Amino acid sequence: MIKNKYLFIYLFFVFILPNKSLASVDCNQNKIISPYKSYNIKNISIEILNQRKWYKNLYEAIFEIDNIFLKKKFKKRYNAKLKIRYKNNVSCELNARVRLHGDTPEHYSLSPPSLSVRLKNGNLNNFTDFILFRPDTRGGDNEIFASSLAKHLGFISPDTFYLYVNFNGTNFRYLLQERAAKELLEYYGKREGPIFEGDERHVYDEKSNENLANRTHKGLVRMTNPKWALKNDVNLKTSLNILENLNYMYQDFLINLNNGSTRYFMNFDIVENINPASIENLYVYHAFLYSIKGTHGLAYHNRKFYYDYLNDFIHPIFYDTDTKIFTLKNESDYILDKNLVIEKKI
Repeated sequence: MIKNKYLFIYLFFVFILPNKSLASVDCNQNKIISPYKSYNIKNISIEILNQRKWYKNLYEAIFEIDNIFLKKKFKKRYNAKLKIRYKNNVSCELNARVRLHGDTPEHYSLSPPSLSVRLKNGNLNNFTDFILFRPDTRGGDNEIFASSLAKHLGFISPDTFYLYVNFNGTNFRYLLQERAAKELLEYYGKREGPIFEGDERHVYDEKSNENLANRTHKGLVRMTNPKWALKNDVNLKTSLNILENLNYMYQDFLINLNNGSTRYFMNFDIVENINPASIENLYVYHAFLYSIKGTHGLAYHNRKFYYDYLNDFIHPIFYDTDTKIFTLKNESDYILDKNLVIEKKI
């Protein structure tokens, strides 16, 4: 009788409790991710629901006669099913919207292409909007090291890591990077506020007759989360004031650039009514990217900023440094054989 009692308890903990645990998982909230950024994702699979339209769009983009950059008409989003498989063998299936990502052909002229993914429900490591880069377009290990170092030094840096992905049946090792959004700010203990980036619309203007080199000398700043500004009058005024400040700095930079000045240096001292510590931090970030040969991230159209209105502080956000600290791998190193275990487990 006693043996049977212990046998029942053993079976209860081994079989019944795990099943209840799995049944209680809320895939829409992904509550099994705790704490934030726990890196317990094993792999994901993405399946475009209308693959015929997806590949038609992709092939038209690849064979476009004017194949200088990816035109807006090819950046349509498509409904998809995204399945996340965790290391404890729990799986969650979410709805997503996926489009081609990147402006230049290396992002989309090879298969599989870089992808922009936006989750309609649930989250992945607590963010809902992220990019799956072809690793060779971001320097692979270089981007992970540089973004991690930036985070260690106290700069706002998006989560960046390798992730095995089965995209429409093809296995690939992508470089995942979260977008600069509310969730990223929350991780750094910041309140949601205006996020800005260099405006590339002039650089990749389809209607412009200027050559691409001349277009890179044009452009200002745009706000990437305008919905925050429209919540109330205070938010709107705050956003417009800092936007005006940043654009004044950009205008000064572009005038000097067209007069032969370096394409990377910005005079942050002309920004008005800003915490002096913020100005110093912007120069430190500038020096940091120079030290890791990441000056690509200092080009005006690659810069991103977050304005902490509570402390009157402009924070640079790590993005697209193109550093070459490590030797780059070949594109073929990231394509996985179809017989690998990942395909069988997704």
